[in-house]
Amino acid sequence: MQQSPAYAYGDFHVDIPDLGDKVEAAIEPSPEACGGKITSVDVYFEIRHPHCGDLDIWLRTFDNDVWYEYYLYRVNDLGNQVDIVEKRTSIHKFDGLRATPLNASNRTWYLCAKDLSRRDVGYIDNFKIWVFFDTGGGGPRPTARSILIAGIHITCACRPQISPMPMSMWVSICCLQKESHLKSRLLYGRGSSRLRIGSVLLGYVCWQCILLP
Repeated sequence: MQQSPAYAYGDFHVDIPDLGDKVEAAIEPSPEACGGKITSVDVYFEIRHPHCGDLDIWLRTFDNDVWYEYYLYRVNDLGNQVDIVEKRTSIHKFDGLRATPLNASNRTWYLCAKDLSRRDVGYIDNFKIWVFFDTGGGGPRPTARSILIAGIHITCACRPQISPMPMSMWVSICCLQKESHLKSRLLYGRGSSRLRIGSVLLGYVCWQCILLP
């Protein structure tokens, strides 16, 4: 089932050095796609540079020990253009990847730039991403459970990794661990959390809290 996209944005000032190393701006969309798989990605970016043809510019993310990369522009593609303000839609390079990796509480996306010609410098100014996903394709479906703590209704969608106990039990544990935060309303909204016993990562939950009247 196609879902509304997970979204994230950031205002940056990441300097792009002349003939220097790769630089990157990183953002993490909210983990709405717990258990889903990516179907497409849209990206908006602003880069300030007096000679954009100097740059390689690409989008990337990490999954299962592999970097997945999509080049937006290669060196010389933009010639003498000054600055880039662009939205690129329907990128399918990342299709099939988990919207939220199994080994992390959220997926991080990177906008990267590298200057490959002498004389000019610039910076990454803005980066936004929309990640579209389908919860019906592949992988374990999330298990949802609701619980009321301290006047706040919390719903968790969960996916275990190596859970030795029933799903409902460790969801309850995770919710109860957050009770003090819930009382102060710091978790109002949505997000994700890892659940560990000692150093063992059992899995994670994607949570959404609704303050009751």
